[in-house]
Amino acid sequence: MKRETLLYAIGGISDQYIAEAAPEAKKKKKPLWIKWGAAAACLSLAVLGATLLFNEPASDFDLTRSTGNVSVQYVTADEIPEGAHTSGILAEIPEDELFTMYEIIAFKGTVQSVDNILIEFESGEALLYYSVANLQVEKVYKGDIEENSTLKVLIPYPFSDGIDISNNDTVKQLEVGMTGIFTPKVSNPTDDFHQWGENKIVFADIAPYRFTDGTRWMFLDTDEGLLFDRHSYNGAANAETLDDIEEYVNTMLSDE
Repeated sequence: MKRETLLYAIGGISDQYIAEAAPEAKKKKKPLWIKWGAAAACLSLAVLGATLLFNEPASDFDLTRSTGNVSVQYVTADEIPEGAHTSGILAEIPEDELFTMYEIIAFKGTVQSVDNILIEFESGEALLYYSVANLQVEKVYKGDIEENSTLKVLIPYPFSDGIDISNNDTVKQLEVGMTGIFTPKVSNPTDDFHQWGENKIVFADIAPYRFTDGTRWMFLDTDEGLLFDRHSYNGAANAETLDDIEEYVNTMLSDE
């Protein structure tokens, strides 16, 4: 690369230094340390700028309320490590409190898509694999949501072969095109977050609603019949159809 080309590539150098690097300016040379000192300074600034740029985590989501070095990207199933294990303790919640302890919405809807995401802290020092479901609303039972709208709901598990997950007996059956009745929690920007060191991901930056576990909060109409956690929803233990669940959910909501 010619010297004048190199200086242009570095950028931010005055026309004076460009002229001094050209052959016709040889008679008016200044000491080399001045020219190359200026070039080195500009190069240092360029490198610093590039370092800051590439250290800033890229994200597929607008993480306006999250803080620190954290990013969220969509990933494919084959990008999730084989044999990954996810587990959690499923806290006991009384049946009536499943409808009152959180601010929830309740609706009948259809699964439009389920996409895996990677939440990354400190450029790979800590990784969380979740997923986001897009659910189209068919009928509203509770919440400020509209019929025919599509809602994003965060799921605390990824979808991939070889993933060993506990406490997801219901959500692991979730498939595109499936109809169900869903009661996800409204993501509260103040309380709903995951923190790793000084870095914090606020779940509301990913989706406005979320399932706090993969067992409850959904009643799915599967090819094998109605699927939900009958132990937690004892009052619907004998339900066989989504119509039965609709009646049950409306009854529980009316008792709030």
